Amino acid sequence: MTTKPLVPLVPPIVLLGPPGSGKTTVGRALARRLGFTFIDLDDRAGADRFVVDGELRFRLREHLALRACLDEGAVVIAAGAGVVDVDENHPLLQRGLGLHLHADADVCLRRLQHSDRPWLPAAEPGSWPSRYAAREAGRPQRRLALAGAAVDSAGDVDDVVDALLGSLRRWRLPTRLATDIHDTVAIDDDVCRAPDNGRAFVIADARIADRLPRTDLVLRLGAADKRLSTVEGILSVLVRAGVRRTDLVVAVGGGMLLDVVGLAAALHHRGTPWRAVPTTLLAMVDAGVGGKTAVDVLHRITDDDRVDPAGAVMALTRNAAGVIHPPHSAMVWTGFLRSHDDDMLRHGRAEMLKHALLWGAGAVDGELEDAIGTDATSIARSRGYKAAVVASDLPERHLRHALNLGHTVGHALESVLGVPHGDAVLHGLRAALRLSVDVAGLDKAVASRAGAVIEALAPPSLPPLGEELLDNVVSACRRDKKGARFVLLQAPGAPVFGVVDDDALRSSLHGLIAP
Repeated sequence: MTTKPLVPLVPPIVLLGPPGSGKTTVGRALARRLGFTFIDLDDRAGADRFVVDGELRFRLREHLALRACLDEGAVVIAAGAGVVDVDENHPLLQRGLGLHLHADADVCLRRLQHSDRPWLPAAEPGSWPSRYAAREAGRPQRRLALAGAAVDSAGDVDDVVDALLGSLRRWRLPTRLATDIHDTVAIDDDVCRAPDNGRAFVIADARIADRLPRTDLVLRLGAADKRLSTVEGILSVLVRAGVRRTDLVVAVGGGMLLDVVGLAAALHHRGTPWRAVPTTLLAMVDAGVGGKTAVDVLHRITDDDRVDPAGAVMALTRNAAGVIHPPHSAMVWTGFLRSHDDDMLRHGRAEMLKHALLWGAGAVDGELEDAIGTDATSIARSRGYKAAVVASDLPERHLRHALNLGHTVGHALESVLGVPHGDAVLHGLRAALRLSVDVAGLDKAVASRAGAVIEALAPPSLPPLGEELLDNVVSACRRDKKGARFVLLQAPGAPVFGVVDDDALRSSLHGLIAP
């Protein structure tokens, strides 16, 4: 059981359709069913001033209102019939998920007979069909080109909403192959070349620094170094070296190095561009895409302020401090992987498996295994999926939450037990799959296929979770930056988001150590 309903992880929903198609009525009902916020774009844009101000001013207000509404997170937007007439609205509409409500003209006009539309003069009802046809000329084609699905809205509201929900369950984010993959061992001088004749300041992991054309700062980072103190040290070097905001910081290394250097670049001069050159599979498909830069925070969890700080109980919260500062560019050399052992590759495959489940793999045998290879095409697809999600929702207000599949439990295992990130994600995926079956209705066969892939990857077993450890892991899940909300799967490619109660969570955690 969940304490709150699970909601689909989709972009903002924009209802398109002709006047009288029911966008407002259906939109309110759809928003209630989803637990989303409903927005009437006409109200936001001041449609009541249409006659006084004129259509040109209204269309400008509509454009600005649409842009603002798309940034509000999980929303259902009922757009005006003419929103598709303005070319500048089309890129905005493509940021959302357009659903086209269509109905015959006679149905729409019957619904509009008591409306006060200025283009439907009450004294001339005989002119309505021609006026309606003139205003709608060309619009259906534009709506269909911008919509992810079309639904007949002539029937009962609940039936229309059911059809729209069916479309949402079938919706899949279009993905692409990343184009920044270099399937070669040699690393050329482009890594150290800044655009526009600027200066490139290269910060590299000590283990690969000798393979680069040059380096300006070499770092050797351990698990305890993902802290603000490390970022401050990097900033000190950048300032001392005279790096300007017009220069380029180049980060060459694994995920931890990309995180701390990316955060330093974000803070340096309030935002210096940086380039990500990931050297591990995990960084290639995860930290090197998306621009999340963060460090861990160690904090006391003892409630009693009278406790001597030296004796306070401390906890580590993963990625608790950071900003979103996407890299200016990324370069991926698969040749780095040739020197990696199975453990390092397994950590990267964990994120690739997550991406594959999210884009819809797993419905048939063999799909998941094919998706987690270390060849250039598999890496390009995994990077491409994450890039598509990030492009749809950079500030993580809706769809990007999906990328946290398996990570609420995974981050808790990292912070409480010190499990490496990739292995923690694999165990977190096991917990998420069990919760998905129990809570979200995922087909057991899909969970079994994914579980078999995880077993084949052979992450080290977790230690027995006694009651104290179990309590600590549950507490860490509740402290997670997602607010203890879990990403689950209703089906491959259909993630949902919601709060899971403690009994279900504990059951899934016990399942991680079950024989």
